Amino acid sequence: MNVAGRLGRIGRAAPHGRTARAGARAHERGLTLLEAVAFLGVAAVVLVGAVTLIENANAAASASRLVDQVNTIASNVKALAGSATSGIYQEMNAGSTELMVDLVRAKVFPTTLQSETSQSGTLVVNEWGGAVSVAPAGGSGAPIVGSVGYATVPRDVCTRALTAPGDWLEIRVNSTTVATDGATPTLAEAETACSSADDNVMNWLFSL
Repeated sequence: MNVAGRLGRIGRAAPHGRTARAGARAHERGLTLLEAVAFLGVAAVVLVGAVTLIENANAAASASRLVDQVNTIASNVKALAGSATSGIYQEMNAGSTELMVDLVRAKVFPTTLQSETSQSGTLVVNEWGGAVSVAPAGGSGAPIVGSVGYATVPRDVCTRALTAPGDWLEIRVNSTTVATDGATPTLAEAETACSSADDNVMNWLFSL
């Protein structure tokens, strides 16, 4: 075959080679796109899982703080009202309107809670902006029963706090008795009791 013929064959073969290479590059680009989509899908699942873990950890930490705060408040009140002649005991017995003022002055409430005193009274606030209170839970006379109250408690925190061990005369959520005599509610009982998404009212009752 002459030179011209060989050149013609080479010329005719070249487009096929270029097409094959172009197809391979397109195939590679297609694989890269699929890989990117798969990566984004996996990343989304991981992100959702991470957010859930963080939310659960935050709720558990908040519940732990709440339980610690309530135990501290009750212990401090008991210490101040250890005698029937003490001012706090008498104020609890009488349901005095000055009780919260005197408890704040006596530093009954942990420093993790905010408190402010105005002409309308003394307000102690928890981390969700709800009121924290100490009040008599029954009529006058011995034994006096006190109550530590928390308002605006989120459901997940309420549930965890309810299932924490404790030695309370009674625990109420949204005015309903959930446990008595130191009993710990089950998870199912706690989830039923903490019926509000972010506005549960909890009360822990104790004797002085």
